[in-house]
Amino acid sequence: VKMNGQVPPNAMRTICDALDYAMTVMNEQEVSNCVYSFGVMGVFWPSLPEATRQLLLSTVVRRFPWFESQGVSNVIYGMALMQAKWLEADGVVNSEDRIKVAVSQEYKEAAYRAIQHNLSKEKLISGELTPQAAANIIYSLGISEAKWTDFPEATKQALFDSLVMMGSSFNSQEISLVIYGCGLMGVEFDHLPPAVLHSITENFGRVSAKMNQQEVCSIMHGFAKMQAKWNENISDDIKRYLTMGLLNLVRTDSLCFGCVTYSLGQMEANWDTLPSYLKDLIVIAGKNTPNKLRDQEISNTIYGLCLMQASWMSLGDEMRAVLLRSLRDEMVFADDLPQHIANTLWALAKMDAAWGEMPTAILEDAFRRCTDHLASQEVANGLYGFAVLDASWDTLEEATQISLHAALTRTIPTMAVQEISNVMYTLPILTFDTDYSVPYSTDSDVNNITNTSKPTKSKATKKSITVATNASIDSKNSTVNNNEATSRKRHSTELLWDIHRLLISRFLQIDPAHYNPENYDCFAIYFELMRALPYTRQLVLDVIHSQNNSNSMNGGDSNRTYYYSAIPEPSGPTAAIPSRLHASTVQVMQSHLQFESNELEVFHEFNGLHGVFAVDTAVFYRDELIALVEVDGESHYKQLSQQLRRKDKLKEFLYQQRYSVPLYRMRMDQISAIGASGAGRALASWIVKDLHLKNKDKSIEETQPLPEKPSPATTKKKRNSQSGV
Repeated sequence: VKMNGQVPPNAMRTICDALDYAMTVMNEQEVSNCVYSFGVMGVFWPSLPEATRQLLLSTVVRRFPWFESQGVSNVIYGMALMQAKWLEADGVVNSEDRIKVAVSQEYKEAAYRAIQHNLSKEKLISGELTPQAAANIIYSLGISEAKWTDFPEATKQALFDSLVMMGSSFNSQEISLVIYGCGLMGVEFDHLPPAVLHSITENFGRVSAKMNQQEVCSIMHGFAKMQAKWNENISDDIKRYLTMGLLNLVRTDSLCFGCVTYSLGQMEANWDTLPSYLKDLIVIAGKNTPNKLRDQEISNTIYGLCLMQASWMSLGDEMRAVLLRSLRDEMVFADDLPQHIANTLWALAKMDAAWGEMPTAILEDAFRRCTDHLASQEVANGLYGFAVLDASWDTLEEATQISLHAALTRTIPTMAVQEISNVMYTLPILTFDTDYSVPYSTDSDVNNITNTSKPTKSKATKKSITVATNASIDSKNSTVNNNEATSRKRHSTELLWDIHRLLISRFLQIDPAHYNPENYDCFAIYFELMRALPYTRQLVLDVIHSQNNSNSMNGGDSNRTYYYSAIPEPSGPTAAIPSRLHASTVQVMQSHLQFESNELEVFHEFNGLHGVFAVDTAVFYRDELIALVEVDGESHYKQLSQQLRRKDKLKEFLYQQRYSVPLYRMRMDQISAIGASGAGRALASWIVKDLHLKNKDKSIEETQPLPEKPSPATTKKKRNSQSGV
């Protein structure tokens, strides 16, 4: 009996009132039927009156020893359907709300004993327990969030015995419930006894070709949650049976595209090494999906492909078209769930997609709609996605800038160390080429910044319009437009100043004991940018001064501890060994440079900053730095668009700000085309010409032809466009 998906309130109250007397006279079968019926009706355990919950629990605990096998299954299944959750073992912190609606410890212990008794070998041999009842028990324990590690060993053994002795009787649905339930409980694939693994494998193979969509998805999710690894501990037999199940679904156009990719990702399958026929099945499923993927399905699909280490380029044209078809749909994130958009942005960035290839307006709009509900990790992941996809602060819409500012303002004070590290890494990549020439305000107010009204066009009076000439109108419009652009630019920069102020303040509270090599480099990259930009060095000092004035270390603000009175310097350069192709190219360049002058010297792996972003080679003349050389491998460029990554552009920007010397780039594919010797000669020639050190009467060009060096204007343009010299 349901009304609009819920039990009618009046009927529910009548039932609860009647239970006070009825429970005292029910027999065991009636008690189990009552609990089972509550679950099937959709009664929500937390919504039951406290007295009714306690009555049900106490009655079930008292009657558990006398339940028949089917009764035990019905009770555990009914409680699971009502979403009554099992608390984790002692020592694990559980929230007060969770404790209020969880089953009691007495219930758990009674259930353990009932399972041991009713799933004993004697009971299984006698046939008292049906396959459905056994499968329901395992599935129900899983969805009740019971933890395998909390189970007594005798209970674990009873459940394993049921899988071995009843496995051949399980149908396809029961097999899927068993595997999914084991996954939810946290049974580890590697720790399955050989007999249990054999039973699961053989009986999965027996039904794999007849499974429906829900069953295949449950099995794949179950294996993933059991930490089964595609290339490590999953047998070829299980892989073959999974493929048979997927093939059957493709034939009926019922393969769940999102579930398959997500589960394979969780199982750490590798896209590039998957058998081609399996990849073809996935692509066909994507192409045959009648509706566009939305919300969780598109998020899980992209996230799963990312976990499979698929790159945007290696997906191929057909798979990219499937994903873009959905991403270009304005309703793709209609649910407005922060996790969906944050995971999608993060995964696309990890897959090496490029911002210019994406439907940017749709992605930005989805992120903005979730601003007020983004958790700190989701904010950090979203920012990472924007930056590593190679968006820039200036290309983001003004509304997105405001949204990022609002989300970061709300979450930075409570971010974990790793999240702060991620923000400090990605913010320089996103913003280094923004015009920071607008001075920051020392008395900036967050509310004033976020609520700054957008500039509007000033209206001319009716009289002035009637007498103005076309030229004067154009002039006024131009002035208004310029003023609007200036105002928008100032507003955009003020948002950044405020983010930096909050970020630096939060950094000062991080205990150095929480550092690791990865986040240490992220901090160093951030403060390298702070040293390079106008006003930013002063901003850092002012924030430190402000914190020192609050003197929280000496009793000022008891809620905060500040570990620094200055930004710590990195320890020094890191060790690195040039690659063979890099070394052979630079060796030729060095010999040609020294042919021109023995005062020209080459320094490998030059650390010209503060412990981060070493340059492949630095060239010195009379102990003065005159040029930098980067020999770029494939990892420096977006795979599909072949554009230099913004991280590499940031590196070049920092060196140019500090040294104001030319930086020459030579791509590995260019070196492969003309040879290391030709590349080395070309680099030497360009450096020497720029320095006017070449002896025109005794030119290298007379003996060995060199590539023509572009004009200075062309060289600058090419470096700016990152197409390589």
